[in-house]
Amino acid sequence: MHHAPPPPPPPPLRNNDGNHPALESSSKRKKGATLNTSYVYGITRPIQNCSGMAICSDEAENHLFRDFFGCGAHLVVILWKMMDALDLLPAEVEVVNLLWTLYWLKCYPTKSPATATVGKPGHKVDPKTFRKYVQPLVFAMSDPETHVIILENRFIGDTYNDCMLSVDGMDFEVYFHGRRFFTNKTNSSGLRYEIAINIKTGDIRWINGPFLPGEWNDLEIFRSGLMTWLEVFERVEADDGYEGEAPLKVKRPSSIAVPDERRRLMGIVRRRHETVNRRFKQWKILSDVFRHDLGMHRRVFSAIATISQLAIQHGEPLFQVEYDDQTNRTN
Repeated sequence: MHHAPPPPPPPPLRNNDGNHPALESSSKRKKGATLNTSYVYGITRPIQNCSGMAICSDEAENHLFRDFFGCGAHLVVILWKMMDALDLLPAEVEVVNLLWTLYWLKCYPTKSPATATVGKPGHKVDPKTFRKYVQPLVFAMSDPETHVIILENRFIGDTYNDCMLSVDGMDFEVYFHGRRFFTNKTNSSGLRYEIAINIKTGDIRWINGPFLPGEWNDLEIFRSGLMTWLEVFERVEADDGYEGEAPLKVKRPSSIAVPDERRRLMGIVRRRHETVNRRFKQWKILSDVFRHDLGMHRRVFSAIATISQLAIQHGEPLFQVEYDDQTNRTN
């Protein structure tokens, strides 16, 4: 289950004005040429059982949309165009099938409720048809990860701090698989991932996993992957579970050399990191016990990481942290 450190990320897919080229291309598919948020809202109304009802306020419609699909309609447009530009969309897929997939990730229903919900009123979608589109689209949504979550971009906004990233592990429950899967964080079987956030910008810059919690603690995961990619004098902000690499590679809050004001700032950085963790857990497929094949969990996690980072880039940033790292390698 342990994955070796990934290869160096590819060069960022950016053009001269900093935008992803996928956001500027129009979809080559029949529905893509006119794809916009109004179109997306229109095709979701049968899924939301709102056909024929008066359109509510923009705020209420956006809230309802997020309850069903986990993100804003603008992100559906961005994600679709990105997958299309990268030639990742499966054959015959339509935008509505992407909405089926987002609904499945957000609400994680069992088979019958899922097929009844995404079908037209009074008509269930055949379970085979549902699976035909959802699983390939999960794979397609996970593939842009290396174009969206880019470790080298941690230097954006750098003011010569020695810490560019905050790092933490997250565990997600799975059905019982024995002691190797046991995690004290949830007191159950699970899979563990590592997430690193850019302190200055709040962007997700690194994900790694899954690992078996019974065999890998947060520090071991850090040593096996992210630590090997850091610059010689670069460190990360992390909790006391990473004490084994402090102070050379980790700044930890409980060091006696950390002044109170610095400890307060480190606490803000960790709380901001917890905000990202909560964004992941808003997807029920990650907050509930994972019922599907474990081999698919990484794809699901990667798809949600991609969506989360796109949301941060496009109108839903994390709260900003005024971080000025006074280099003191004794803490």
